[in-house]
Amino acid sequence: MYRLITVFIVAFCFYVKGYAAETITNYNPIKGWYWYQNPSKKTKNKKKKTVKNNSVHYQTYTYKQLYNMYPDEFQAVLKRALKQAVQNPTVDNVKQYLLLQDIARRKSAEFTNVVTYVTQRTPSLSLTKDYPNATPGINTRRGQMYAENRKVLSDAAGKYGLLFFVKDKCPYCNREAAIVEYLESKYNWDVVTVNVDKKPDVASVFKVKYTPELVLVDRKSGKWINAGNGVLAENQLENRLYRGVRYFQGKIDPRNWNVYDFQKGGGFDMSVKPVNENTVFKIEDVGKSK
Repeated sequence: MYRLITVFIVAFCFYVKGYAAETITNYNPIKGWYWYQNPSKKTKNKKKKTVKNNSVHYQTYTYKQLYNMYPDEFQAVLKRALKQAVQNPTVDNVKQYLLLQDIARRKSAEFTNVVTYVTQRTPSLSLTKDYPNATPGINTRRGQMYAENRKVLSDAAGKYGLLFFVKDKCPYCNREAAIVEYLESKYNWDVVTVNVDKKPDVASVFKVKYTPELVLVDRKSGKWINAGNGVLAENQLENRLYRGVRYFQGKIDPRNWNVYDFQKGGGFDMSVKPVNENTVFKIEDVGKSK
């Protein structure tokens, strides 16, 4: 029992000694025994403000360099000059921009002049022979178109027919009916009027969604094609019927849809090329350095 008490007293003395040592190390002669030091705050890394360099850099060109510059590069320079003149409209800036515009105009005029020369020397590259712009030529072209329309549609009578789809309370249908009746008597065509309100099944077969609508039907093959919807003028309807008939006859395809017989072999005929297909074209490759 005496030994146990002795061991306890020795252990207690070591504990007190350790506590006292810890307390002494934490002692502050100014703040005393009981004080608490706040942990230091972490300083955030403040981003340094970058000062923008507002200095303007200019690039200089000679007139010759600008005139012979590649078009894409010249357009970029022209655009920068415009912005510069708008932002700071001094006399020099505006005059400089107008001089660049003058270069663009001169290059365009130069190109147009050469095009005119080449088409005059090479008639196959000119559309004047196919689509004249002088009044006598325009009237002649229109006369040829009208004559061809009339011949094709007159010869097609009895071989093709028209389905004229209408519905009740359709004011446009009444307007178009007068034009259809006139063409019916002019070319001696058969026209069947179908009221979609009374015969929706027929309208569904021909995929009619609007009225008035005209459908051209090949009596022999049973094939059909839409000839137009809405109110069409007489010449518009004639042109559409003409193309539809020629399409059924195999004389045109979508690529030559607007080409008349008298225009075949010309600049509007997509089946004819102005040069041999193996003709070699030499084009500058601006991506490669010279």
